[in-house]
Amino acid sequence: MEKVNCDNNKSLCLSLGFFDCMHLGHRKIVDTAKEFCEKNGAENAIFTFTDDISASVKEGDKQLYTFNERKILFAQCGISRVVAYPFNETIKNTDKREFLDNLLSGQKISAFACGEDYTFGRGGEGNVDYLRKYCNENRLSLIVVPTVKSEGEKISSSRIRKLIGDGQIEKANSFLGQPYFIDNKVVSGRGEGHLFGIPTANVRVPEDKFLPCKGVYACRIIIDGKTYLAVTNVGEKPTFDDYTMSVEAMVDGFSGNLYGKDVRLLFLKYLRGIKKFDTPYALAETIRNDLRRSKELC
Repeated sequence: MEKVNCDNNKSLCLSLGFFDCMHLGHRKIVDTAKEFCEKNGAENAIFTFTDDISASVKEGDKQLYTFNERKILFAQCGISRVVAYPFNETIKNTDKREFLDNLLSGQKISAFACGEDYTFGRGGEGNVDYLRKYCNENRLSLIVVPTVKSEGEKISSSRIRKLIGDGQIEKANSFLGQPYFIDNKVVSGRGEGHLFGIPTANVRVPEDKFLPCKGVYACRIIIDGKTYLAVTNVGEKPTFDDYTMSVEAMVDGFSGNLYGKDVRLLFLKYLRGIKKFDTPYALAETIRNDLRRSKELC
């Protein structure tokens, strides 16, 4: 179990779900639970899995946010405790009542919060009706939050995943409530940054991390607590005959060594597709134009 700034004397209002990206629907659940906590002196807590459910169900799927990135989001949303289980065969095959009993036995819980379409337990056999009955039996409060929609359609992780995969980063961000990001270390790259006269951050990406579609993006990057504008290439670098997948940010206004630093790269706008230039210097001029355009747009 993960804990952050917890108060062991308080009971928990535990929000139930996977909360894989903290989109507007997720945030509505957490905000409603927060109101309950303020009125009842409870602690705002959240349940999640340490790995991705979709990746376990559908081979090849990747996480919108890693577990460490989700913990950043939880803290930003005012969550003081995280209860996290691995999504393994034991959990997948746990009976709906046993799942809830295990939560109660391990935590001091006074209330659950969830979306109206929440399911749990083996094969998703548990639903809100069952959870309501369980809460009545155990004298627990239950907060059920209506589904948040946009243009008549539910805001969901799968919908956001498709938008990010199609390069529609601005619309995805509007559903997320903040820019999509990667939080990781700068690793060594090919070293072409000196050709541009612009510091370059080659950001490490875990294998199970979902990435925006290939292209060039206007971004912000947080380095040592300070925010800079960046232009980021997601994908290959054909001008240098490099066809490996990477995330490389050209950082405007930074001076110093980026290698080894922890950074947070926030995606703001899709600028253009990846193109092979005749010379590195032609590419460098295009990147400088990308930076000027990003300043105007962002």
